[in-house]
Amino acid sequence: MLLPKKILAAAAIFITIIAFIGLLLKDEDPAAKIFNECKIDNLQDRQTCFTTKILSAIDKDPSQTDHIFTGLWQLAIQGKITDDPRIFSDTAHAAGMMLASKTIDASQAFSWCGKTFKQGCMHGFIMEHIDHEFPGDKEIPTLLKICDIFTEPLFKNNCIHGVGHELAA
Repeated sequence: MLLPKKILAAAAIFITIIAFIGLLLKDEDPAAKIFNECKIDNLQDRQTCFTTKILSAIDKDPSQTDHIFTGLWQLAIQGKITDDPRIFSDTAHAAGMMLASKTIDASQAFSWCGKTFKQGCMHGFIMEHIDHEFPGDKEIPTLLKICDIFTEPLFKNNCIHGVGHELAA
C-alpha cells in the first residue's frame, strides 16, 4: 500500500526539522570549548584551567585525546592561545597516565595519543602502565619488553623513552 503524498511530504519535513535541531544541539568542538572556558587573565589559573578541562574531557572520551590536543595546537598557531603551547606537554603526560587507567592496550593508547604532543602522552602512558603492571619490578630488561610490541621506530623509541622516564622517577 502506498502512502499518500501529503503524509510522505510531512514525514520528510519532520525528519529535516529533527536533523536541523540535532545540528543545533551538537556539542561544540572540545578544544574550542576548553579554550573558551579558560579565557582567564592570570597565567597560572589559565594553565590550571586548561589542564583540568583537558583531562576531564579525555576522561569522558579518551578517543578524543588527539583531537583535543590538535585543536588546541591549531588555536595556538592561529594566535588565539598566546601562551607558549608547550604548556600542554605536561598535560599530555597526564593524559597518557589517564589512558593507562583505562582498559586499553599500549597500541590503542598510542593511537589515541595522536600526533600533537604524542611523545608526552606516550611517555605518560608507559610510566603509568609500568606502575600498574610491574609494581616494584624495575628490572630494565623486563620493562623494555613492553616495547617489543612496536615495530614502528617512532612508537618503539617513545616507548623506550617512557621506560626511561619511569626508571628516573
